[in-house]
Amino acid sequence: MAQTSRYVHIVDEVPELEGHEPVLVLVLHGFLDAGNAAILAADHLETLGGGKVVATFDVDEFYDYRARRPAMSFVRDHYEAYDAPRMTVRLMRDQQEAPYLLLRGPEPDMRWEGFAKAVRDVVRRFAVDKVVTLAGGRPSPRSPAIWRPTTRCARSSPGWSSSTTPSRRPRIPVPRCWRATSHCRPARRSARSSSSSLPASTPLTRRSGPSSQISRRAPNRPSNRVLPTSRRARAAPTTPERTPVPRTAAEIADLLDLEEIDVNLFRGRQPHTSMQRVFGGQVAGQALVAAYRTMASDYQVHSLHSYFLRPGDPAVPIVYDVEAIRDGRSFATRRVVARQHGRGIYFMTANFQLPEEGLEHQDPMPDVPSPEDAVDVAALFRARERADASTWEREWSALDVRWVDMSGHTDPGKAAQNRLWIRVGDTMSDDPIIQQAAFTYASDLTLLGSTLVPHGVHIGSPKVQAASLDHTIWFHRPFRADEWWLYDQYSPSASGGRGLALARVFSQDGRLVASVAQEGLVRIRRDPNQA
Repeated sequence: MAQTSRYVHIVDEVPELEGHEPVLVLVLHGFLDAGNAAILAADHLETLGGGKVVATFDVDEFYDYRARRPAMSFVRDHYEAYDAPRMTVRLMRDQQEAPYLLLRGPEPDMRWEGFAKAVRDVVRRFAVDKVVTLAGGRPSPRSPAIWRPTTRCARSSPGWSSSTTPSRRPRIPVPRCWRATSHCRPARRSARSSSSSLPASTPLTRRSGPSSQISRRAPNRPSNRVLPTSRRARAAPTTPERTPVPRTAAEIADLLDLEEIDVNLFRGRQPHTSMQRVFGGQVAGQALVAAYRTMASDYQVHSLHSYFLRPGDPAVPIVYDVEAIRDGRSFATRRVVARQHGRGIYFMTANFQLPEEGLEHQDPMPDVPSPEDAVDVAALFRARERADASTWEREWSALDVRWVDMSGHTDPGKAAQNRLWIRVGDTMSDDPIIQQAAFTYASDLTLLGSTLVPHGVHIGSPKVQAASLDHTIWFHRPFRADEWWLYDQYSPSASGGRGLALARVFSQDGRLVASVAQEGLVRIRRDPNQA
């Protein structure tokens, strides 16, 4: 006979477990298992000798097929098979022939209480002594790492144990074969989490480190992609080293380069900055690179629309999750979510287009002094002995910024105006991805300041609480971020603690190459000591 509840079917006769109090090893595939670390360990355990199935869960009760569609095999003109999700408990034996149980399957998308009850049924039925969880750990908010794959052991908790479960012991009786393949310690969130150690024969691959050349890979296009019945586990990525604040074009390119840690999932490095939050231009530039990594090489971005949701933590790398929204014959759309500490901090939708000929017109470039006749902003700060001169030199020395004018003097029709010549200080790669990402990086630096021009307050003043709320760029024509471009910024309105800034971007030869829009928080503090 067999015992059956709503969510699990348990085999009644398992003579191999008579007189034993086995360990239950729990492996859930999904977001809990960063870097597929636990899957690699579970696969290794099964290669040592997979046992018979002693319990089967009704996976349809827990699995959301709309959110996580199983991998399918497409043969010529039809779908031939698919990798059906399964959640089972197998009877395993370690190298000393001691029995233990391995529960593996997809992480539940719903009915967690029902899943917990079903696991308790298994625990009671087989008199399980301890429950050990394998998962790719996520570190604490203070950790400089993110998504470092670890193997963690969780002691029995009230949520899993029953009245028949024996009392705790000083050590967890982990199967010997499992101890030999991965490091086990009590579960805790720590910056010093140890990485899982797998046998040398386990195939691991990872992307190379930072490079001044930002590459892109072949796209994941639903219309013609062939999905394998089983996806090869990817390598556990290491924590990227923090880099200095960019002082050269090469260092900007290195900062904007990303590490691929899974399909459509990337991770960016952080510079050693004195800023209290991540610079918005860095997040936007890295997100654009992440979107490009999922595109075919002949597509070019023509617009991006984004929101800054939360302040970024400058001590923690940022993970970029890219979703392919659409792949058409002329246009393609990508959605990018930047995350830290498990929460979204930035959201971007980017649209790409195949180059084509079309109608042409543009606004004329305003008559302004040349970059050589404009005022070097860094030199101006030093000459006036401003307190923020050292901050400018330390954080933004990779950019050459020349001030042209402020409001009123050249265009009385604008309520607030600020014009600057900007370029990356030295030559960058000809790769348009690098050029566009570097421009995106720089476009967030001065735009919001134009909203304060008519009010006689500087963006860095302790009287002002300022932060970007959203950022939009339209790329009209090809140009280089390492050559002079005029940032013609103006603010048509400020109200309700928010300021709207718009900008036209002209190359030095007079072409309108981009347009930028941003709304930001520009709140006047009642008490400047709150800064």
